[in-house]
Amino acid sequence: MLKVDSKINTNFIISSIILILLWIISLFGDSIELSYFSAIFGCIFTLKYISKFFNGSLNPFKFLSIASATLILTTNLSWLLSGLFVYDSFDINIFNFIDKSLNINHQFYIEAILYTLVFSLILFFFSLSKLLIADEKRLYINIFKAVLIKNKIIYTIIILIIILEILLINSNFITIRSFNQEDYQTGVIRWYIPYLGYIFHFHIAIAALLIVKVNYAKHKNFSYLIIIVSILLLSLIFFTRGRFQFLFTYVELLFWYCLFNKKLPTIKNILIITFIILPFAYYIILFGHYIRLTNEYIGDFKNQSLITTIENAQKYINNSVSANNIQDDSFKNLSSRTLLNYPLAKSLELGANQKKYLKGEYLINNLIWSIPRFLYPKKVDFLIAEELIVENFDLIFTDTSDSIHLFSYLEFWYFGLIIYPLILFLYWRFLLFIMKINYYNSLTSIFILSPSLLIFFTLAEGGLLGYFSLARDMLIFSMIFVFINKINKTNNLMEKK
Repeated sequence: MLKVDSKINTNFIISSIILILLWIISLFGDSIELSYFSAIFGCIFTLKYISKFFNGSLNPFKFLSIASATLILTTNLSWLLSGLFVYDSFDINIFNFIDKSLNINHQFYIEAILYTLVFSLILFFFSLSKLLIADEKRLYINIFKAVLIKNKIIYTIIILIIILEILLINSNFITIRSFNQEDYQTGVIRWYIPYLGYIFHFHIAIAALLIVKVNYAKHKNFSYLIIIVSILLLSLIFFTRGRFQFLFTYVELLFWYCLFNKKLPTIKNILIITFIILPFAYYIILFGHYIRLTNEYIGDFKNQSLITTIENAQKYINNSVSANNIQDDSFKNLSSRTLLNYPLAKSLELGANQKKYLKGEYLINNLIWSIPRFLYPKKVDFLIAEELIVENFDLIFTDTSDSIHLFSYLEFWYFGLIIYPLILFLYWRFLLFIMKINYYNSLTSIFILSPSLLIFFTLAEGGLLGYFSLARDMLIFSMIFVFINKINKTNNLMEKK
């Protein structure tokens, strides 16, 4: 039973404040032990809170609340993982690693963590607005109706998507971290490319729906076959998008499964799935990094099939005496890559005379970039992301996260703690408005909304362009459906006459 539980929200707020106080004490006490304790506490209470969206206690479409909680979770979890990887790779503590390897005073990194936690808490307050509750509930009721859809329809949709995905892979269209399309790497993206993402994420959602319905299916073996093929294909496709999206594939699958099932899997099933997926995911993440490090030995991604690239990489790794060195490099990469707040910490460390705050330039430029190229080809002249940081802060970041809370500071100093959560609140209201201005059946709603899970669940990793592009695409879909509905109404009136 979905509920708006003030006690759950109050506990989350109190726990967040306690967490912030613990990190403040860790900062002033310069205590690495307390920093780890704080991170463990942050992971525990956020996981407990997030689980309520998965077990049917809270509306799973309270995306701002989820975004706030997952940002706190990833901030604290990344600190623990970085500490583990640093100790394993360099045999030093994380404070020394930040000071010596990243050339940042570790206290500025803790300040960056505190900034992120305050940002998350303010975003959570916005998520409690009564202006959102009714629309979020309406959205949930509409999408949950998908459980009533006949299995034959689900089979047909999934089989068609599977055929499309196999064709894309077999034709060498999908490659490692790219699509085999002319000028894709230079940022020239064909109009249909973003909508492939909709299809892939939609596939995850209806595969989860079929898993829920499989116990009631007449042809269980056929259902299991479709589910297994779907998961394997989706794993392969999102593996090519990078380790983060690969891992999130399974989070997304679990989200939709729990939504349609109204509860989490049993503890027994969770343990079985965990023991199966964790070793597999660990190997795939390392394997993906192997490919990045050894691409000069395994061939040109663009001129060979995805399967050939993977086979060549596996042969090289199996035959290479440097395989252990590659694994060491992977751990060293993860040591710094999991420090998600590195760009923010570096920005905080700069002197006042080295900072030229963007004052909305990032926001406006990303909005301009979301305009289709054929309407405004000169949009590429507007700087975004790393280029904008280099221009105004003289900092160069590579292989780091391009996050919302980072740019909230780069844009508006500490006023960004209020301004950007407000922007995210208005953004989510806009998406909910789009979802209700036209009647969508449950499958259409799932298709339109499914890509948004990635950006709200992974606030620590995504930039504004993804948000604006999603809103643009949803608006386009809405206009198309409004147009179709008007045509249908006109035809119905003509028939009555």
